[in-house]
Amino acid sequence: MQVLHVEEKERPAFYSSLKGILTTTHHTDIGILYIATSFFFFILGGVAAMLMRTQLTEPNNSVVTPATYSSLFTTHGTTMIFFWVIPCFAGFANYLIPKLIGARDMYFPRLNALSYWLFPFAGAFLWIGMPDAGWTGYAPLSVISQGYGIDLWIMSLVLVGTASILGAINFIVTIYKLRAPGVMFRNMSLFVWSMLVTAFLIVGATPVLSAALIMPNASFRQKPWNGILPS
Repeated sequence: MQVLHVEEKERPAFYSSLKGILTTTHHTDIGILYIATSFFFFILGGVAAMLMRTQLTEPNNSVVTPATYSSLFTTHGTTMIFFWVIPCFAGFANYLIPKLIGARDMYFPRLNALSYWLFPFAGAFLWIGMPDAGWTGYAPLSVISQGYGIDLWIMSLVLVGTASILGAINFIVTIYKLRAPGVMFRNMSLFVWSMLVTAFLIVGATPVLSAALIMPNASFRQKPWNGILPS
């Protein structure tokens, strides 16, 4: 993997002040924030997994209630996929792609910062709601769920999906527009190629996922559950 060195002025560490963390738009800073935040959610998901495993160590155990177990199951699965694996790769991509193509930054630095800051808010909605609809959120579990957990879960996934779409568009435009002279598709790093293909997949698939999350649950939850699925 060849890293193209781009001369940059010495910058103070963004994490030296709260203002630096909140206002930075540099790709390396955003990449570090992505990775650090995804590790935080990884720890939360691991704690949920340990609680579930502890509950299952003995029959009729009472470490957590059945409702809490169902909520932990939902939040663990969602966290590990949408708040650990995906954003961790996005963090490495933010950090490495401009370096690998010889660019000084992403094509849309502020959009890059926005895509990151949507991510922790989405995770907060997930863990505040603690939905109890299982790994996949299929009906009827998503319909008979009490409270606002499912609504916050949908809002969380729509937000993190929006962040993924914005980041993917930024990756695509950056790779197409900011490659240094001599960096062509035929000699581009395999990591950059993999992220470019992934970005196109995200742009094509994530809106469909968001629509599938919103429409069925919204139509089911308009009326009280009567045990019969609408045709």
